[in-house]
Amino acid sequence: MQALVQTFHIDHGALAALSVRVDEAVGRFSQNPSFGGLLCLEKEGGSRTQVTVVVVWRADALDEFAPEVDEAHRLIAATTDLGVTSRFHRVVRFEPGPAGLGAFLTGIA
Repeated sequence: MQALVQTFHIDHGALAALSVRVDEAVGRFSQNPSFGGLLCLEKEGGSRTQVTVVVVWRADALDEFAPEVDEAHRLIAATTDLGVTSRFHRVVRFEPGPAGLGAFLTGIA
């Protein structure tokens, strides 16, 4: 597995716009069978909110997935006036809990 980790800051009022952009990115990603999932984290503090987006896909699909990654980067970056830090990582291990990841995430909004 590969993961793209993007970190950036946005104004508190821009979270709704970010959510729309993330939904658009997930819609694009979901059309690719190599897509493993997306996790969006926020940390409030000060005048801006720090956001981290993690996108996971099959390791052998990096070249195939590149156009979707570029488009998602563009969509997400449109919500911030500051830069977006992007780093690729090899996923060493991921273990969902006993209930399965889908069941666990059902209650997260």
